[in-house]
Amino acid sequence: MKVLNTLKPGLSEKAYENALVIELKKQRHTIDQQRRFDVFYDGILVDALVPDLLVDGLVVVDPKVVTEFTDTHLAQMMGYLRHEKVILDSDLAELYGVTTGN
Repeated sequence: MKVLNTLKPGLSEKAYENALVIELKKQRHTIDQQRRFDVFYDGILVDALVPDLLVDGLVVVDPKVVTEFTDTHLAQMMGYLRHEKVILDSDLAELYGVTTGN
């Protein structure tokens, strides 16, 4: 919230993303910004997922400048988690109505 409170609403997502990187690095976190995760089908590259930030190799951060989150935003985040084999807590998934495949 420090980034939003300092910069105030109205800027681009990239501005908040870059400021967040500065704050997280101050706190000694490792940040991968715009890291590409290739998506393969039958051994052939078909796409790439590019979350804004990966913090400490564990947390996907994808800042949004929106008034509310949509199903599309949730699906995008679930795609990041699913393709990077992140284990999603099944209770949390159920709360959001997401099938984890577990």
